[in-house]
Amino acid sequence: MPCKPNAIGWATLLSSCRVHGNIKIGKWAAESLLELEPQNPASYVLLSSMYAAKGKWDKVAQLRRQLRDTSIRKEPGCSWIKYKRRVHIFSADDRSSPYSDQNYAKLEKLYCKIIEEGYVPDMSSVLHDVELSEKIRMLNHHSEKLAIAFGLIFIPCGLPIRVVKNLRLCCPNAVPNGLSRSFNKA
Repeated sequence: MPCKPNAIGWATLLSSCRVHGNIKIGKWAAESLLELEPQNPASYVLLSSMYAAKGKWDKVAQLRRQLRDTSIRKEPGCSWIKYKRRVHIFSADDRSSPYSDQNYAKLEKLYCKIIEEGYVPDMSSVLHDVELSEKIRMLNHHSEKLAIAFGLIFIPCGLPIRVVKNLRLCCPNAVPNGLSRSFNKA
């Protein structure tokens, strides 16, 4: 490399290693990123997800303990949607909304509908060593899916549903596109 990599370079390499499952280089990138930015949770989170994808749950637990033992905090994911001049914010497994029961009932119907249409959930984004049914539940209760369900309930048919998320989308195309096709939303 013609120049010394900065934190962005190391984080990019680490993220690429996560995508391609290269733990050896990923560990090196994570250690290098930690040297430059010791308070950046990305090193722990990305390395942990690489280990989880390879089924190395002992390594995942070790990294989670290290993260918990430090003052470093991972920003929780949340999604929001605007409806009638009010912003509605959702986080994973959120039940604080007065519309929670409706949202979860809608999510259950949505999930059944897209499964019938051939959707196969991507379990690789569930980074926990749990049973299949729990992985499916975890996938179905992500913040963006709660926001989409809210939009399908309250936003009039024919209008687009716009969801904003503070982090990377867990399933960038499969579920939103499947829902758009199923419910004729843009």
